[in-house]
Amino acid sequence: MTLDGLIHWAQSGWKIAGSHSPHLLARHLRLIAHNRTSRAQSIKSAPCILKADPSNRPDDTPASGDLVIPVYNNHDDTRQLLDTLHRDRSFDGAIIIVHDASTDGRLAPMLRAFAASDPRVRLLENEVNLGFVQTCNRGIAASRTDVVILNTDIDLPEGAVGRILRRLQSSPDIASVTPFSNSAYCVGFPDLVYANALPFSAPVAAIDACVRAMPVASEITLPSGNGFCMGISRAALDKVGAFDEQFGRGYGEETDFCQRAIAHGLRHVLASDVYVGHKGGRSFGASWENRSREGLLKVLDRHPAFVDRVRVYLGNGEARALALAALLRLAQERSGKSLVIVREANANVQTLPDPQAPRLILAQQGRDAIATLVLGEERYAFRFAETEVLHRALRFAGID
Repeated sequence: MTLDGLIHWAQSGWKIAGSHSPHLLARHLRLIAHNRTSRAQSIKSAPCILKADPSNRPDDTPASGDLVIPVYNNHDDTRQLLDTLHRDRSFDGAIIIVHDASTDGRLAPMLRAFAASDPRVRLLENEVNLGFVQTCNRGIAASRTDVVILNTDIDLPEGAVGRILRRLQSSPDIASVTPFSNSAYCVGFPDLVYANALPFSAPVAAIDACVRAMPVASEITLPSGNGFCMGISRAALDKVGAFDEQFGRGYGEETDFCQRAIAHGLRHVLASDVYVGHKGGRSFGASWENRSREGLLKVLDRHPAFVDRVRVYLGNGEARALALAALLRLAQERSGKSLVIVREANANVQTLPDPQAPRLILAQQGRDAIATLVLGEERYAFRFAETEVLHRALRFAGID
């Protein structure tokens, strides 16, 4: 990070932190530094393959759990999500919609019509606008089972809900599950902490198909779930409580919940076989940026250990290792051509048998192994701490 960048973030953090201690500002800057350096860090670990053939997953059996969908304005995205859910039979539970007194008059009749068309729907309507956190909590309180919270600004692939619930229910100490996304902190694909374009202009369904087709991976523990699309166990809610309504209209409430769950010995894991698109910020409106910083500082004030949890997670890089494997599959799918693996010294496009094919360029820098995927104008580089870690990642793409 440049000095100017540090000064900018210090000033903005201090402006929001106000009279808080300098320790809070220091935590904020440390977290920013971890985020900014995450791309350059060497991946130290890759997951293990638990099952080579993912086709044995019980995807045809509906998973048990309810959906909680807070709705405020955002008419078009909401309609798209509801159309998707109307066809979704991957879960066996209620679709709990909580309408938070939208100012857009089109929402109420649309939601009522949807509730009348699908017996699984339970529509709750706030008399006044309560904000995201209270609206989520009202939906959570209306359920007595595991829940998946869905923002309306998502692109939800077929069967994603069922896969999230199955991962959530795979171990009693899992409090929450979050899928890969293009824009969701710590689960971004392929960049974990910053917003991503859709690789190779692929639709969300194509990316989801690639992560779903990979071998079943060992669990990847997250420092926190992300509330854009987040499965939460009823056992965790009963033990920890729901979202803290001191977070007001929203941002940071799920991170606070997750840190409280960790204090109770529970875990948060990545649904590595699911990719959900996220437009980002539309659920919060124009105030998203200021609200996000305020929420983050509140989290850092309450949970100092969160910064180190992020550092360890980003440093291990297991999710990034899986992202490389999925990108390799996606590049071949999108191009219709087999991957060409070349050493850096022989990477001249003109000398390759098919210059239009995706190519994986391998190089060595000291002990680090560098893997760079190139297709057309797009290039994705990954640094691995050891060659063996790279090889473990490549096995998820079917490359020995």
